[in-house]
Amino acid sequence: MRRRGGGRLSEPEARCLIGCAGISVGANTAEEYRTIGERLFDDTYEAVQLPMNVCDHRPLQNGVMKRLRDAGKTVFVRSLFLQGLVHLAPEQLPAHLEEAAAPLSALHGLSERYGISVGSIAVAFIRDLQGVDSLVVGAETPQQVRGNIRLLEEAPPLPERLTQEIVRLFADMPERVITPHLWPQNKS
Repeated sequence: MRRRGGGRLSEPEARCLIGCAGISVGANTAEEYRTIGERLFDDTYEAVQLPMNVCDHRPLQNGVMKRLRDAGKTVFVRSLFLQGLVHLAPEQLPAHLEEAAAPLSALHGLSERYGISVGSIAVAFIRDLQGVDSLVVGAETPQQVRGNIRLLEEAPPLPERLTQEIVRLFADMPERVITPHLWPQNKS
């Protein structure tokens, strides 16, 4: 059997056990992309979930987003707030993330200069990227859920100049800052 996009149906799809199959990128590291590589573009998978945010937009830099869009994949982006990191003021950073102080200061500076909250910048930057179909937003409390809904509903489109500044300012973030699984477990 063939699916609508031309690829073969997996056995669970053929038996109507699932609507579509997807694959998830664990981290945007070069090693991760070497490991899963071409599987992202396999016809078995219609959807791809990956982490991306204002501080980590490696899927743009490495061409993965363009290739996914060209392949007709549905793209879900998670980790918009980098596990809450983008909401922190530099003086609130735990010791193991002190390296993020300067980039966070720059992000907060952009927020002040453009009059757009950091949360709105974080949402709009990813939401408005070509090839992003849906956002996966996490929360730990009902208050965070309500705040996230407000951001999703109210975040304005970013001026093109701001988007370009974000791409430039955060192009070379240290991997140990933007890859949460590399953070020390004690988070002290």
